Amino acid sequence: MFMKSWAHICRLQEDNKAKEFPLLPEDLTPCLDRTVINLPSGFEQEMMELLFYLSKNIDNLRNLRPPPNSEISPDVVHATFELTAENIEKLRERVNTHSSRSLLQLHLSTFVIAYAYAWTCLVKSRGGNPNRLVIFLYAADFRYRLDPKVPATYFGNCVFPIGWFEYEARTFSEEDGFVNAVEILSDSVKGLGSRRIESLWKDYLEGSSKIKSATQFGSVAGSTRLGVYGLDFGWGRPAKTEVLSIDRSEGFSMSERRDEPGGVEMGLCLKKIMTDPVVGPGSTMNRTYDWIGFPVWFKNN
Repeated sequence: MFMKSWAHICRLQEDNKAKEFPLLPEDLTPCLDRTVINLPSGFEQEMMELLFYLSKNIDNLRNLRPPPNSEISPDVVHATFELTAENIEKLRERVNTHSSRSLLQLHLSTFVIAYAYAWTCLVKSRGGNPNRLVIFLYAADFRYRLDPKVPATYFGNCVFPIGWFEYEARTFSEEDGFVNAVEILSDSVKGLGSRRIESLWKDYLEGSSKIKSATQFGSVAGSTRLGVYGLDFGWGRPAKTEVLSIDRSEGFSMSERRDEPGGVEMGLCLKKIMTDPVVGPGSTMNRTYDWIGFPVWFKNN
């Protein structure tokens, strides 16, 4: 919501050359009331204790300074690939054909389909021991899942990490890997509304203890619902957007496609040796490759 409000103000100032600060419409006016967050007693303190445990700079944890950035490896490659609405529909049909579950039992949203597809390709590109542990997460929006519900305009962090910590690489690297990933993600998304946040938090704590340095770890930044390509700061919609934070992890970003409803744009950042099986040989800027049948704009950092 912050980006939409910021863009709205900038666009009005640019169009009207207004000297006064423009007023925001009701749907873009932030709710700053933290009392709308209703959490069990002591729960916030538990979460803060985990942050203290994970932080390498405990003395400076409670401040607004961003954490120090790690160095970006010189062999890191950044690629962008797009799934069209037709691609997404074909992947849904693949699930319908190969899954033992009915469509009524599955949550086949664009997010679930795209994430499952990208994650299985990342696991396959890593290769290695099929029995190795792999971990993947996403951030769930809990504004409408708390009791009472939080206003859509709440100006604060109301997302919660949801992860899977018990699967081996073979679950996703073998022929039925994509369908397995869809079923796992589907169960998770459908189950969010019926589970209390305390239960999810316990699962996350238990799972976090299993993370080791050699574990393949994946996460997704963004969503197809954020509308980043609809933002206009006064000089038109963006031609291209990227999430820079994925340059230091094996995560990837997700947004809607710029010029097609129902499609997905995903950013991917991996070491060069891992991208070859995914996007093909070479690293020439702006050269187009084929990523499992889908167009990829491939760029070397």
